[in-house]
Amino acid sequence: MYKIMTPGPTQVAENVRLARSRECTNPDLDESFVEFYKETCEEISRLLHTDNETLILGGEGILGLEAFCGGAAIPLELLFHNSIKRVILNDYDYSIYCFWESVLTDTDAFSKKIFDTPITVNEWKKQKQIRSTFSQHSPLEVGFSTFFLNRVNHSGIIDKAGPIGGLDQTGSYSIDCRFNKRRLINQIEKIALYRPQISIYNLEALDFIESVILKTHRSFTFFDPPYYNKGPVLYTNFYSHGDHQKLADTITHNLRRRKWIVTYDNSNEINKMYSRTKSIEFSLQYSLQSKRFGSEVMFFSSKTLRPSDEDKYIKIL
Repeated sequence: MYKIMTPGPTQVAENVRLARSRECTNPDLDESFVEFYKETCEEISRLLHTDNETLILGGEGILGLEAFCGGAAIPLELLFHNSIKRVILNDYDYSIYCFWESVLTDTDAFSKKIFDTPITVNEWKKQKQIRSTFSQHSPLEVGFSTFFLNRVNHSGIIDKAGPIGGLDQTGSYSIDCRFNKRRLINQIEKIALYRPQISIYNLEALDFIESVILKTHRSFTFFDPPYYNKGPVLYTNFYSHGDHQKLADTITHNLRRRKWIVTYDNSNEINKMYSRTKSIEFSLQYSLQSKRFGSEVMFFSSKTLRPSDEDKYIKIL
């Protein structure tokens, strides 16, 4: 049986008004608040003479995090629809971090690069060269090269794929087929409007869990790690089997009381790592040009609420 205690109308005491006039920190990231919240819940349990855990219901979850953010489609969509109030993005890939840092802090310069840069094979070669000489270029240049190659390469694979249409541009699609400059600038500028609500980190996933996620309050985290089977082919920073196992152990143990979702390519090894969590298999289209579909798997924490009509949003296998 649950006992729910809700406040009613009452006169606010003077000391409360004084306390509320002080400068406020962000409760989702303030370590002292998280500790204070924990101690308060424990004190309430003692007052109620119960050994059960007490929770203070402070409202809906307002913070969304993504540990391998890439394009960050999911947290941004939630932010745009006001489903969450703030977003914390993270990616260990320095070039991905540079992209997001540039979009958020140097928006006009980034948009100008989109507008001014020719979408040609010669430009592809120039941007490709930046990928091998990060130290010689600014974060804006590194971030833009990452963005450029994602838009013009097959399947959006930045380092390990060639340009759409081929180097000789004799394919069915041309190199600029996914580079609508006006639409891309509009998207960048829309994201920048939410700048005060977005933070970006450049941490390894386990460090991000320890130093950021575990210090948040009322949050939801989305994990989309490098693929297990084709990771070395697709990513610059891919994971070994041991890396995947460490991540799974950390998520399922350290975040067992948190809300999270993990998505992966569907492999026996990954399913074993997350065997104690609920999951669904679903189909995902990998390439617009070739219409390739693959089987993926989504794992849920026990705290994550799932819609009853999941099949309306993804193709469940």
